[in-house]
This record gives sequence, structure tokens and C-alpha cells, in this order.
Amino acid sequence: MEIVKEILIPINSLPKMIKIKDLIYFDGPLLSHFESIYKENFLFYWVDSNDKFNRWLIFRTTNQHITDYVEKKISLFDLISDENNGNLYKVDIDNNLEYNNLSIILFNDIPDNYLPEKNSFYTF
Repeated sequence: MEIVKEILIPINSLPKMIKIKDLIYFDGPLLSHFESIYKENFLFYWVDSNDKFNRWLIFRTTNQHITDYVEKKISLFDLISDENNGNLYKVDIDNNLEYNNLSIILFNDIPDNYLPEKNSFYTF
């Protein structure tokens, strides 16, 4: 997996979340919508894996932005790069669905191959 410039934070820094639905699925989820216990919307975007972990970018968004994405008004790149999202997170999730290496990552520090294309409009 890529080495990422990051700031490690405690695993319990993210609020508890429930999965709402997968927005993109191909041999497993690639983009999933979660809602926190505080009714905040988060998207989990799969970016990498190795034999131990699946790596995800996690970012806050709004119901309206998710709707705009599904209706092809904005791209996935637009969702991730929206500076109104607050912190971007990176997490490695193991086969037991346990979170490891939770960190804050700046948008400019995300490896290029982790980012979707600028024209990554919803097609599923």
C-alpha cells in the first residue's frame, strides 16, 4: 500500500456509524454511505489493499451532495475535494472489520492514484 503523509489519531475519534447503502459495488463495496449517531453523512471510498487490510478514505458530506452525485450533477472527485467537508480520514480495515491506523490526511497529501478522475460521475 502507498505510504501516506498523515496524522495518526485514536480509533475512537470517529463517531459510531451505521451503513446506509453501497453506492458503488464491484466484487465488494467501493463507495459506501454511512450515517453517524449524530446524523452526519460520511462516505467511505476504497482506495487500496494488501493481504491484511483494505484502505479507505472517509469524508463527511451532505445528503444533497450525495443526491447530486447520484444524479450526475457533481463527480466523486468533487465530493472528496470539497473543502467544506472538514477532515479527510484514512483507515485500514482488517478482515474482522476492525479499524486500524486511523489518521487525518490533507487533500493535497492524498496520493494521485487514490483520487478518482475529475470526471468520475456516477454510472452505477
